[in-house]
Amino acid sequence: MLIKKTGLLTKKNLFILLIVLFIFYSFQLWRVAHNYSQSFRFGDEDAHMTGGYLLLKEYKLYKDFSVNHQPSVYFFSAFVQKIFSPNTLYAFIGRHREMIFLYSYFWNLLLIYIFGPLMIFFTLIFEICKYWMLGNKVLSDPLAVYPFVLCFGIFIKRFLFNKSIKTLEIFLFSLSTFIVAFSLLPLWPSLFIINALLLLSNIKNRRLIVWQLISLILLLLIMFLFVPIADYIKETIVYNYQYLLPNISRVRGLWGQLKIFFVPFTTLHLKPNNIELSVWFFLITYLLLTLTFIRTKRFLRWMIIIITIALSNNRSATVVYGNFHMLPWLGSFFAIPTLSFIFLIKEVKKTHYFRPFLYIIGLLFVSATIWLNFFGGILFNINNNLATEHHINYSDSVKYGLGIKAVKNKGDRVLAIPNDMLVFWVSGTDLAVRPLESYHWQYLIPEYSDEIKEVLSNNPPEFILVHDSGLNSSMADKFFPEGLIADRLKQSYIRINHLGKPSHLFILKNRVATITNEQWQEFNYLLFEKPAI
Repeated sequence: MLIKKTGLLTKKNLFILLIVLFIFYSFQLWRVAHNYSQSFRFGDEDAHMTGGYLLLKEYKLYKDFSVNHQPSVYFFSAFVQKIFSPNTLYAFIGRHREMIFLYSYFWNLLLIYIFGPLMIFFTLIFEICKYWMLGNKVLSDPLAVYPFVLCFGIFIKRFLFNKSIKTLEIFLFSLSTFIVAFSLLPLWPSLFIINALLLLSNIKNRRLIVWQLISLILLLLIMFLFVPIADYIKETIVYNYQYLLPNISRVRGLWGQLKIFFVPFTTLHLKPNNIELSVWFFLITYLLLTLTFIRTKRFLRWMIIIITIALSNNRSATVVYGNFHMLPWLGSFFAIPTLSFIFLIKEVKKTHYFRPFLYIIGLLFVSATIWLNFFGGILFNINNNLATEHHINYSDSVKYGLGIKAVKNKGDRVLAIPNDMLVFWVSGTDLAVRPLESYHWQYLIPEYSDEIKEVLSNNPPEFILVHDSGLNSSMADKFFPEGLIADRLKQSYIRINHLGKPSHLFILKNRVATITNEQWQEFNYLLFEKPAI
């Protein structure tokens, strides 16, 4: 009655308000994306961008270089590099981060187009919270979260509300399934449930079943034209379960598994931060929706959706800042109440325990609180000096990459221990061994342990970078037992000085003799010193 009497919150006015909010959000978050385009270096992101570089050098993913993540993130990076052709590491990092923003912007527009303007609230809340969970970086989780939400939306529309779905929607569902599946392996259980139940829901509609299956099959066939299937299975499935998870998983015992499954109930806090505020608000909406679906005889189907959401979080037991593993769960946890509400209000004006006006007011309150908090907080109130940020995070990669580039020849290789993957892009060199990263669990795999021993013993790389405080107790010896790397460095390599002090760079003695005077001059210009032979 209040809405009708005042005439302020008509559908037209609400739509205009939401569009204004979205435009405002877009400009502000573009500013934030640019402001943090050189901040917070993260190792997985380096590996993804370097993997994209190797793909453009015609390396075969999983065959010519070893990585354990799904392929989409490497092809995303290769696309960014192909489109922009950055010629400095500053531009290289910045274009990637900004493309992640544009990627999220595209998906947000698509979600609003498919499900209606109320999805703007999802973008207003989630797009801020994701910055505290590394959601602006070139990681698999930011790539997966948006198509994952779209899958849930179409699934809810058909499975929970028995609405008909269009051919375009089923195609987008299959496309989104493909992107999610080949971005994050841990989301496969949830994807399987969603896809299986959607197929069953459409069992009487052959057209939709054909579109759902054929679209997915064609996308798979196209992908495996570029990705060797046997190597893919070995690297991302077999080795992950056989070597990675047993050595890095922090989940122990039944309680650990239960704690993960019942997040956020097992990790509720009263901290005054935006993620906590949003989680608390949506927990209340889940309760109200549950009561509503009990009265509308949809409780069992609603519980299946709740279980599917819970299964999407199978790596982390805490809702905390910086926990990027929880990003797909957080996105779906935020989106599903609004998606359900969108379809509920199309059925009845009063949705039992849910009141449209009150829910919209609640969304506005949470959105406004988050944004006002950030206007006075770190995200909007700090203008980063991007040159300084870049130097703090990436100066070593630039320094050593340019140093190697100055004296390298075509076909020279680098071994970086434990990790400085961006050196490969800066220097334009090749990998010495197939593992792109040097984590200890990788060298528990016999083929990689044998490979590193073979290479160091019989075909040592021209350059080695050892980022560690000392060789006697170095991380390298932890990765390569029996002092293999330390012994090889002493026997076959010369350590290079930079600004009069020993650096992390070692050059093969046989290779030093072949470096020309012109190369040494450029090397010296970069403040490295020509070694005395």
